[in-house]
Amino acid sequence: MADISFGSVREDGELSSSDIDIASLNAATIAREISDVEDAAGFLATLLDSSADCIKVLDRQGRILYVNNGGVRVLEASSPGQLIGRSWPQMWSGAELAHAAQALARSLDGEVARFRGPSRTLQGSQRHWDVMLAPIRLHGGSVDFVLATARDITDQQRMEVQRELLARELNHRVKNILTVVGAIAQQTLRPPATLADAAHDLNARILALAQAQSIFTASNLEGAEMGSVVEKALAPYNRPHDRRFLIRPGPELFISPSQSMHLALAIHELATNALKYGALTTDDGTVSVGWGPLAEGTQLQFEWLERGGPPVLPPSRRGFGSKLIERALAAEFRSKARLVFAPEGLEFRLCWSPASG
Repeated sequence: MADISFGSVREDGELSSSDIDIASLNAATIAREISDVEDAAGFLATLLDSSADCIKVLDRQGRILYVNNGGVRVLEASSPGQLIGRSWPQMWSGAELAHAAQALARSLDGEVARFRGPSRTLQGSQRHWDVMLAPIRLHGGSVDFVLATARDITDQQRMEVQRELLARELNHRVKNILTVVGAIAQQTLRPPATLADAAHDLNARILALAQAQSIFTASNLEGAEMGSVVEKALAPYNRPHDRRFLIRPGPELFISPSQSMHLALAIHELATNALKYGALTTDDGTVSVGWGPLAEGTQLQFEWLERGGPPVLPPSRRGFGSKLIERALAAEFRSKARLVFAPEGLEFRLCWSPASG
């Protein structure tokens, strides 16, 4: 620090040594203060530019006076110059244009305003934003400028939409399952079934339903590939090294969750019937399962053929299994489903159009 001394003014009007020392001190102080201000401004600019948020300063007419580098990036501009001078409210459209204008008016009245909405970047990319506007007062009086901060929440918004869709799908799926369980219980407990037989059949059918649910739950509730449905539905009945189930794999076919569930239940009923009364009651009996396009190529077909069992006779009455296979399954695929009680073995065919599946 310079030494400060005081003295009188010389008669020739020249500055005395004390005046020179004070002048030197004032110049150094001012220079240091200017440097401090420049350092602070540089630090603030660096701080703003390091933010991933879109930070803008608007004038009272809503024109952009400043935008940070993060804003240039998320708005897909080539430089700040593409944004400076633009009307910020006009960068919104539809209902969000009104929201932006209202938020700007509130901030000019001295309030902090906030809203969420979609808007496009300069390159046309759709983004969803969380926007907050705050007043800037330079001298503590009226609002001089508005600080507009927008955060890109596109990914968050997408996840929220997906979460809502999954919640609705889960709610729908639970209601469907409860409806199916009710129908299974109602049909299984009808006379002339004994209580013991009904309890056994009800338990087996609900286990088959649970297995069917696990198939498409593993595929994020989006349905399942038919080969996977067939394989997992037959797993409880297919013993190791047992070639009694002959699976003829067809092309890769994806079916809806509800179709997967009903097909798995139908396979359970067919397999149970084959073990009790059909081809699997003998050592040489086999079940052939396949799927694929029909010869004309306009429809798809799922086929179940039993051979090598005892002679088949048509049943005296139609039970739950037959109704599930011929009615419920056909309704799910919007198709034709037919059970044929051929003497040489039970046959089942489900034919549907790809558009309905």
